[in-house]
Amino acid sequence: MLKKTLLIFFAFVMAVSCCLVLASCENVDLEDYEKHEHTYGEWVVAETADGEGYHAVKKCTECEKWYEKYFVKRDLPALSEEDYTVETLQELNCTQNGKVRYTCLVDGETVTFIVETEATGHDWGEWTETKAASCSEQGEEQRVCATDPAHVETRNTAKLAHTPAAAVEENRVNPDCTTAGGYDTVVYCSTCDEEVSRVHTDIAALGHTNGEAVEENRVNPNCTTAGGYDTVVYCATCGEEVSRVHTDLAALGHTNGAAVEENRVAPNCTTAGGYDT
Repeated sequence: MLKKTLLIFFAFVMAVSCCLVLASCENVDLEDYEKHEHTYGEWVVAETADGEGYHAVKKCTECEKWYEKYFVKRDLPALSEEDYTVETLQELNCTQNGKVRYTCLVDGETVTFIVETEATGHDWGEWTETKAASCSEQGEEQRVCATDPAHVETRNTAKLAHTPAAAVEENRVNPDCTTAGGYDTVVYCSTCDEEVSRVHTDIAALGHTNGEAVEENRVNPNCTTAGGYDTVVYCATCGEEVSRVHTDLAALGHTNGAAVEENRVAPNCTTAGGYDT
């Protein structure tokens, strides 16, 4: 009787233990779980849920889903050279992510994983002038990264304003009687001699200045033929003809002299005679 009681108790304990084990696995599907013996692959390293460290995980190579029950986990030690073989694959700097490969033993097996650290970004210092600006050229200034002095940023600075000198006159063309003239008023920089401004001023043509009228081309009339002359005004400055007026002179006509007798024929006894006066 005692033996039978012990066997029943032992069976009860085993049943309870199995239930506890199965209940501790989340998402457990007993039918799937018992279909095959799990064959675990290589160790895979993942970051812990709290982001404070890493653990190594083996997954069953035959199961299709990543259920927790199919994992074998091992927490890894803190990242230090005491626990790992550390190899720098890519130096961390301002513009480049750092990459370090860690290698350790988990259950006698080698686990290797790479930790990538985001680039730090530049820590720029103050801008320092490296080339002074002038009124003809831009200046230049630089700043250096405090993290890596090999990283230098350069920018141009604006030109300085010109310093105007006294205005000067250039390209004067004096007007004459018929043609306009003009000149340029120019301002140069007293520092670099570059032209700052240029203004053109027009000067109107002067126009002619009439000289004394003169007579030209006189033709004196006679008794039967008319005559005439030109009255001409020239510019006293350039000599160009300003005006010309023609005046006609009428024929003079005849002036009677003393009468004379011509062609006299004396009469005779039978023939008359006569003469012209």
